[in-house]
Amino acid sequence: MENNIEDMGQKNRFKYIFISLVCGLLFLILGIVVKQNYIRGFDLSSMVSLQSLISRKLDLPFSYLTLLGSTEVTILILAILFCWQLFKRRRVFWGLFLFIYIYIFEIAGKLYIYQPSPPNYFHRYNLGFHFPSSFFVHTDYSYPSGHMARTTFLIVLLVFFIWKNKNENKKPFFLILLFLYFIMTFISRIYLGEHWMSDVIGGSILGISIASLSIGLL
Repeated sequence: MENNIEDMGQKNRFKYIFISLVCGLLFLILGIVVKQNYIRGFDLSSMVSLQSLISRKLDLPFSYLTLLGSTEVTILILAILFCWQLFKRRRVFWGLFLFIYIYIFEIAGKLYIYQPSPPNYFHRYNLGFHFPSSFFVHTDYSYPSGHMARTTFLIVLLVFFIWKNKNENKKPFFLILLFLYFIMTFISRIYLGEHWMSDVIGGSILGISIASLSIGLL
């Protein structure tokens, strides 16, 4: 697996950096569209539709799911990835430190785009517990979803390492599992009334952009 990753870095480094730049441009364009309120109606209708289609019995499961995308959990998993690369593969994955840029772009977006967060009557988060990081980047604005950006960043990295693994038998299972996790997290952020659809899309694009750049620097 190590040789495969090294070959990828030599042959396809530009490809991942290019993907990062394209996604960065898409993130910027979507931010402009959101700032101009062009898709406010779409955001509202998508949230209303999801909350009307999904049973309230899923409030609690989705609330637990949303904890997995917290800063604390994400950093823990990234630390495991870093140590695995360092001690097992004898490589220092410096690209992981680009994770911090998610917070920079998240704060910049929320302080510049000014997209109001969903009203409280949409909120369905059903746990009395929040990780401390929930109060670290806290504004009245919601674009982009830092939660979705972190989750996507992590998923893209995991997909990359799984894809490069030579164990073909387990590969489909883990890739499908990660895909389902992405979809469920995407839906949960809207269903729980935490973010608008555009916030979640923007966060996903941001996560792909930063993760692709991280892989390009591997």
